[in-house]
Amino acid sequence: MAKAIANAIENLELIDSEEFADYSAVDEALSNVPEDLSIYTEETVQALEEAIAAVERDLPANDQERVDAMAKAIADAIENLELIDPEEKPEDPGQSENKVNRSDLEEAIKNAEKKNKNNYTLKSWNAFEKALLEAKKVVKDELATQEAINLALSNLMQESDNLVLVTSEEQGLPKTASNMFNLLASGLLLFLLGSSVFFIRKRGINQKGDF
Repeated sequence: MAKAIANAIENLELIDSEEFADYSAVDEALSNVPEDLSIYTEETVQALEEAIAAVERDLPANDQERVDAMAKAIADAIENLELIDPEEKPEDPGQSENKVNRSDLEEAIKNAEKKNKNNYTLKSWNAFEKALLEAKKVVKDELATQEAINLALSNLMQESDNLVLVTSEEQGLPKTASNMFNLLASGLLLFLLGSSVFFIRKRGINQKGDF
């Protein structure tokens, strides 16, 4: 009996890290959980919390189906979240003051999208484009505060003002420089050819004079 146990222990093999199940779908589902769950009904929030609590980590690869089922349960629970009926939710005295205004930011985004990248320097356009992408992200965020909206609007307007137009001289510079280089190269080549012909002729004349 002791020998059999010893042999069994000796034959134990550690599970290779590559043999663990893939939890990327679970992690993605968890990242989509809303930060503020207080706006949803207690029943649907409880279902979500149970799905999250049911996650088991470090399962082997042959349990991948179980892991995928965990991810699906979380995703389904998020999709099934129900907002609390305003009539059922106690009225917040400052609720009217907390309403956000997205209209100015939406209008700024529309105007920004009309701009042509080719009309501006690369550095100024990259900063502008970054502010535009952030503004689009904020305007679509249903939980965005008025402060966040105002900040996104301010940054977008600032970077819009900072756009630097590409001048006609800057657009023509590469071509002009290239043409100048070609002219100089051609002139130098002609000079060298002329000098060679001159020295060859002079040398021929000198040789005839010697005779």
